[in-house]
Amino acid sequence: MISRMGSNPPTQDLQILVYVACLISLFRQMTRSTERRRIEEYNPSIPSIVLDGFYERFTESTRSGQQPVMTSAHQVKLISHILVLCLRLEHWTMDLHRIREDLGVDDMRMKTHFEAIGCRIKRKPSTHSSVNEGHSTTEHAEKVAVLECPPTFPTSKMRKRRK
Repeated sequence: MISRMGSNPPTQDLQILVYVACLISLFRQMTRSTERRRIEEYNPSIPSIVLDGFYERFTESTRSGQQPVMTSAHQVKLISHILVLCLRLEHWTMDLHRIREDLGVDDMRMKTHFEAIGCRIKRKPSTHSSVNEGHSTTEHAEKVAVLECPPTFPTSKMRKRRK
C-alpha cells in the first residue's frame, strides 16, 4: 500500500494505514485468544483507545460477562471494514493476493467479501520474463478488486417454490 502513496503521503492516509495495520494484527490475534490481557501483551504498540473501539465494534460480551467473543458476523464486519479502508488507501483498486496473505483468508472467501462491499473482481494481466521452451514471456493474471461508481452488490438468488 505504501508504494502507491508517493513520496509525501497525506497525514490522514498514514493514520489510516497505521489503523489498518492494528486491525489486521488484532484480527489475526483474535483467532487465537479474545482475552484482552493476552492481546495487549502480544500487541503492546496498539493504543488503548484503538483496542477499546475494536472490542466495542467487533466483539460482543458473553452472558457471564467475563470474556468478549468474536462471532462470525463480527469477523465479516471486521474484514469488510479492513477492505474498505484498504481500498480507500489504494485509490479504489486493490490486489487480492496481498491482502489475502495479510488476513490469512482463502481466495474464495476473499472474493466473496470484496463482492459483498460492491467491488468487481477483474484480471490484471502482467508479463513475467521466463525461459520456457523458447518462449520469452508468459501471461500471468492477477486478480484485482475494483470499486466503481455506482457499486454493484450481489443479489440473492430466489428459490422456486415447490407445488
